Amino acid sequence: MLLPFFFVLASVRWPELKRLVLAEQLEGHVVNENIGEFNFTNWKQPCDFVNKNRQSGDVLMSTVTNAASYYLNEENVLWFRQMQYNTKLKRYVPNPPEPDKYSAATFEDLRRTVATAPRGWLLADYYMDNVFVDDPSRMFVYENLQYYPEASSDGSVKVFGWDRSKPKPQTKT
Repeated sequence: MLLPFFFVLASVRWPELKRLVLAEQLEGHVVNENIGEFNFTNWKQPCDFVNKNRQSGDVLMSTVTNAASYYLNEENVLWFRQMQYNTKLKRYVPNPPEPDKYSAATFEDLRRTVATAPRGWLLADYYMDNVFVDDPSRMFVYENLQYYPEASSDGSVKVFGWDRSKPKPQTKT
């Protein structure tokens, strides 16, 4: 009865497991693929791209502000979600507008922010394509912001940007 238990203990890669549990490895393949197969969103590479290309005063938006703030070393990252879950109503409801400042809380706020801010960036993970982002905002981003596919090798975070001082690149149809 104990033979399978000892076999499992003998096959565990203890050094990799120790580094994972103690969070000793901070970049690269944090989880050895032989231990487990998990998909992690790579925020570091897209944020490095934005850091190399951003200028002082650029507006920063993200679907996950904590990850973007950490890798961009910037506290002022706008929340890019137009919906929130209301626990009392037990459904998703639109965010209230924030008309007095840069915001992406509603479609109108997003349009105003892009129209008035000279430059900006949006980092969007899988939340971009779910219920937290409304359809008009999603379409506005795809139609009006420049997409940078080279910013993320695995595409787990999409990087969009705008610069009103430059003409919008023409897309081939």
